[in-house]
Amino acid sequence: MNTHTIRCFAASAFVLASLSAGVASASFYPPSYVIETACQRSGPVEVCALNHHYGMPQLTVRYTGTLMATQWGRISAYVKLNGRDGTFRMQNISFTESVKLGDPQEEYICSIADSLNPDWKPSPPARLCPLPAQPGGGTTWYSLPAPDAERALFFYARDSFGGANNWDVEVAFVADDGSWDSLFGANYRFTFNR
Repeated sequence: MNTHTIRCFAASAFVLASLSAGVASASFYPPSYVIETACQRSGPVEVCALNHHYGMPQLTVRYTGTLMATQWGRISAYVKLNGRDGTFRMQNISFTESVKLGDPQEEYICSIADSLNPDWKPSPPARLCPLPAQPGGGTTWYSLPAPDAERALFFYARDSFGGANNWDVEVAFVADDGSWDSLFGANYRFTFNR
């Protein structure tokens, strides 16, 4: 074997390995999978920035403050992120009011039928993947986007190139009876640096 043949063989093997890696790139994780989490606490409030730098940006707010004594299960969070704001209903889980914002609802995962998996069955039954068969199969996630008000909150979460901005977050809480916990009007404030 001459040197030219060995070089061509090595280059062909590299290209083949690169192509096969691309086919196997399907993910078992949903688009909203949490890649990174950073949490900060101030008194009775915890705010977690999810996927601040990469992936689909989300925010979780937890509250255990004074409104819980009389308004348990009837509290909403006022959230402001880089100038965009909204009020969102919280859920009571384990004696903590919480809300997760920007999280789409993934319906299900399915594997694409192919020669390696001819008896593929979608989940739930009777729903078909609209994609054609691929060598090696793949994964498809069907999701319903988060509500418009939640998605609008993240308008300035990323710069025009998709990179992370600082997240300046303000939160306050209002109960159904009109009472507030806003840290005496100053709001609870958190900053997540890029």
